Amino acid sequence: MFPLHLAFAKYYPQTLTRKGRFLANRAHRQPGNEDMYDIKQEYIKTGFPGMLKKRWVYHLLFWVVMYLMFSLFDSFSSGQPFINALREQWPHFVTYMAIVYLNLSYLIPTYLSKKRFLPYLLLLLLSSIIITPF
Repeated sequence: MFPLHLAFAKYYPQTLTRKGRFLANRAHRQPGNEDMYDIKQEYIKTGFPGMLKKRWVYHLLFWVVMYLMFSLFDSFSSGQPFINALREQWPHFVTYMAIVYLNLSYLIPTYLSKKRFLPYLLLLLLSSIIITPF
């Protein structure tokens, strides 16, 4: 049986996925490739491979691994239990996160991308000095 929604996908600016959901306008895509694109998008949106296409998942995995590594290193170097190292590393870890996201979201686009190196370095140093005591 011919899938009817694939026939509609050629003639309407909005196309349907295999499950019958409308997707965004795809007028810029070549005719005939809509069904393959929908199958690919459906695979990306489902399961673990689909999760890895989301930026926040990478950020979360990175920070969890870093937090565990810092805590593990602190536990071995100080000889204290791992749970205590987890509690002790939390303020330092939040500080690192604040500096990294301030750098990524404000300092790099505003200063470094415009090749203003001296203000970038000074503001990075200043933000590190201000945030570190907390």
